[in-house]
Amino acid sequence: MADSVGGQDVAESSLGKVPNADKLDGLDSTAFLTQKGAVFTDAGLPDATQPCPKDSTVWANDGERAAYYRAPDGLVLLRDYLRACPQAHPFIFNLPRGYRPETDVRNAVARNDVQNWVIKVAPNGRVTAPGFPIAFGAAQDVGLDGVFFRCGPSGQNGCP
Repeated sequence: MADSVGGQDVAESSLGKVPNADKLDGLDSTAFLTQKGAVFTDAGLPDATQPCPKDSTVWANDGERAAYYRAPDGLVLLRDYLRACPQAHPFIFNLPRGYRPETDVRNAVARNDVQNWVIKVAPNGRVTAPGFPIAFGAAQDVGLDGVFFRCGPSGQNGCP
């Protein structure tokens, strides 16, 4: 097989030196999916406080503002990192009509940069993290970068 790679083809000195697969040229996936000059709409979450208030149920911005964008072809993107305080409820925020999927969408996202979590977006616009609350004992950072889906139904509420 001319197109196969075997162990003899891999330099042992290169093992363990895999580049960061989360970013390409220092940019996350939203940089490649949006049009130049695309304007994201703020999701309306509060800014994170350090530390989270005891027993807080808040989801908050952790860095830039959590936001969403719909491309001309109907692709909807979410972005930024959120802080989930220790007792955060599953509900994060609501997307308006025209920015919602036609069916449930689930995307795996990063949590504290080392673990995966699932973000669910429902046809009613609810963006949730199923499984919360979980008493982690500390705030959790959850990424929205890379969450995307097609809006629906096509032809309604501005969805192409």
